[in-house]
Amino acid sequence: MREDLAARLDEMVNAFEATRARILEAGNAMAQLRVTRHSDDRLIEVTIGPDREVLDLHIADSALRRGDGRAIAQAVLSLIAEAQAEFSRTAQAEYRRITGLTVDPAALDGRDGPAVLGRLSREMFGG
Repeated sequence: MREDLAARLDEMVNAFEATRARILEAGNAMAQLRVTRHSDDRLIEVTIGPDREVLDLHIADSALRRGDGRAIAQAVLSLIAEAQAEFSRTAQAEYRRITGLTVDPAALDGRDGPAVLGRLSREMFGG
């Protein structure tokens, strides 16, 4: 019985270490992730980075010559929102692909953290 317990503990530790390595790999992949969105006319381009921050913004001179600052500002804000949403979808899919887990450790922050941690534990160790 003691040997069974030791074997089960070794199995859990190995599963944890493998999952931890995949989580670290996913974190590295997320740090490199970029999403770029273009306006329909391709005159405005926005690139979002790992913290969903704007890394690059390009507005073509021809768009600026139109002189409609409000329309340009609205297009930029819309592209930022689209790129951030796409970033979230892409990051979640990539995280799931690499780790095999449906729980992102970033979700452990906040009021739902204990419930998320419980789900992560069940995914990693069963039960």
